[in-house]
Amino acid sequence: MQSNRPELMTEAESLNQDLTFDQLKQLYIMHGFSVDPQTFAGDTGLLCKNGKYNVLAEVLSDNNEYSLKVVAYAGTSRFRPLVCKEFGYMCLLLSMQQVLECVNSLNETRVAVNGSLSRKEKHLFDENEFREAWINAVLHTDWVNQVPPEVDLFHDRMEVVSTAILPAEHDLRDFYGDETYVVNAQLQKVMEQLGLLDHKETVAKQGNEVPPLTVSHMKETLDFAFEMFSFKVNTTHAELTSSQEKVFQAIKQHPSIRIVDLGKATGLSTSTVNNALRDLKRLDRIRRFGSRKSGYWEILD
Repeated sequence: MQSNRPELMTEAESLNQDLTFDQLKQLYIMHGFSVDPQTFAGDTGLLCKNGKYNVLAEVLSDNNEYSLKVVAYAGTSRFRPLVCKEFGYMCLLLSMQQVLECVNSLNETRVAVNGSLSRKEKHLFDENEFREAWINAVLHTDWVNQVPPEVDLFHDRMEVVSTAILPAEHDLRDFYGDETYVVNAQLQKVMEQLGLLDHKETVAKQGNEVPPLTVSHMKETLDFAFEMFSFKVNTTHAELTSSQEKVFQAIKQHPSIRIVDLGKATGLSTSTVNNALRDLKRLDRIRRFGSRKSGYWEILD
């Protein structure tokens, strides 16, 4: 065991030990596996050595605290968000697939006709390249520290952003190469068993030795073949997710409400409230004045 390295998702205990796995079990049954309720958690690597659920179990559970975001921005910078779609609070494998479907639904096709009247189709982006980048981001993400990957869309490109755990000796160029060591190997194994990852897409090295690890902020950029049309809209505010809307309305009704009380008012966890506040500030919907004890919120309508 390496010292001073990030804790792996199969080693770290989940803060929530009241977990269910009906969605994951159904996926296994759909792919022809027999599911034994008594041994399922151990068979799929969802337990720490002490028998408690680990973080892998948490992200694959039916009702977790993780959400994956697809954010579209006006123009080519993050200055003006247009739409923020949120997928999560369910088994990671389902929300991961929903992100793939959401982004692929935006893949426009243009047809060019040359002088000989032959037609040539051009796609906005390569769906296979996006799938590879997205799966790599999910597999390498530092799930223990609850920083899910995100897809950001601009008019000229998309960026797959994540906080990833990588071998310390690797640089950014190695992240998408054939020799990358996948730290979350048990998550990769589950994805392979359920047909979400085939052997051609497998990028983990073989072997039992875990190399020295480090956490890095990763960004994979996929340039568009032409300017994206779907988000050329004039909108004042981005659409809010359900959790963002709950926090926004609570603040609107009680501008002096403290962060600790927002969870009680909305029924959301502390991490979900903090994520919603971060997004609402980024979307220019709220602004905070004063200290934590005596401050207040301003609604930016």
